[in-house]
Amino acid sequence: MNDTRNEFAAPLDSATAGRLEFGRGAYNIVIHADTSTDDLYRARFEGTAPDIRVEDGTIRVDYPRTWRSLDWRRHSADVALNAAVPWGVDVRGGAYRIEADLSSLRLEAFRIDGGA
Repeated sequence: MNDTRNEFAAPLDSATAGRLEFGRGAYNIVIHADTSTDDLYRARFEGTAPDIRVEDGTIRVDYPRTWRSLDWRRHSADVALNAAVPWGVDVRGGAYRIEADLSSLRLEAFRIDGGA
């Protein structure tokens, strides 16, 4: 098992809204609001780090296509979203074990496509 920890963040800058997108599924993820951060988001991934791109308030998370069928069970993530802006969350490619406390966010959309 890969025990690396990978931490990511991006500044809020001039973003007036945020969007969190998982393009190849989301597995063992905790998503929550952070009312004290100046960043757009902060995330910690355990296991192999996904590819993360941030542009105009959109955070795109893509896990490697090369994972073997059970590799996702060895990975986890904690994603904190800035509560000062409204958010949309979009999970494509399925979801497994997502815990989301979005009660402190202005949530505009939450979509899971591909099974849960």
